[in-house]
Amino acid sequence: MARTPQTETIVLLPGETRAVNVEARMLTVLGCTVASFAFAFDDDLFSPAEAGIAYPCPEGVKKVRFFDVLGAGCTIRAVFADGVCMDARYGAGILAAMAVSLAAIDLDTTSINGSVGTGNGRLSDILAELQGPQVVFGWGTYATLLATASVVMAARAARIMCSFQADGENVDYIYIGYDNTVTNLNWAYKLTGGQGYTIECGRHPIWAYSPTINQYLGWTDV
Repeated sequence: MARTPQTETIVLLPGETRAVNVEARMLTVLGCTVASFAFAFDDDLFSPAEAGIAYPCPEGVKKVRFFDVLGAGCTIRAVFADGVCMDARYGAGILAAMAVSLAAIDLDTTSINGSVGTGNGRLSDILAELQGPQVVFGWGTYATLLATASVVMAARAARIMCSFQADGENVDYIYIGYDNTVTNLNWAYKLTGGQGYTIECGRHPIWAYSPTINQYLGWTDV
């Protein structure tokens, strides 16, 4: 007949060895206040042990010795039985209480550290950032002047993106750059009629030039 499991709390002073007289075939360590300790069945040599592990002794044991191997003192909670024992502290009632506690956790998404776009990290702000701006800062058509570069869009610190497209009826290229030195020999983008380009987060000014007067460029600034 299997013996009734016996639960013991073993308190060890720094460096202390203590024996528990018990008949069993299994030592199950429920918990310990330190990372590890040592134990021995009967008069065997000490072996390292830690919480959450069951240690078998198939031939049976009359006593178990515990040793504070770390030298700081500890408290060990163990079950001695003929088989592995479940820890009753985590029964249905305790698990139900844990579920209630977890359900009561309130994740405050309004106080996330760090902002997304112009928001403060709330889910609504993240959605708004993904959907893009509702108001366009500016848009229109620009006509190039002869032999000189001109500003299409001025610098704007809050710019999210800008795009531009050459009129399909243009007869010459339009050259795009970032200052008044843009020419047909110095440019970042070269657009023939109907071609366009989009720049994300371009806060700098956008300049345009064409060797032929009145070549048209549509632009959008958001």
